Amino acid sequence: MIGDSLFDWVDAATVEVETPVLAIHRCAGDDPEEGEYLERFGGRYFDRFEQRDGDWRIAERKLTWDWDTRESVTRAFPPDRFRPSPRQDS
Repeated sequence: MIGDSLFDWVDAATVEVETPVLAIHRCAGDDPEEGEYLERFGGRYFDRFEQRDGDWRIAERKLTWDWDTRESVTRAFPPDRFRPSPRQDS
């Protein structure tokens, strides 16, 4: 997920942009006893956009790390509480 961006105009065709980002990954542990866990990552993109032939493009991107966590996955609800996703392969 990305948050609201801050824009700093350098000139009419260049803008520096800072955008917060949150990533959540569900992972399987290497050890079967470990089970699944979530990796959460918080950081910021620092981009320089340039206008080229009327289109805005990312000319440079840097990603910074602000924080991260790891959390074991345990069920919060019984398995039959919600309807399965219609997009799920059977």
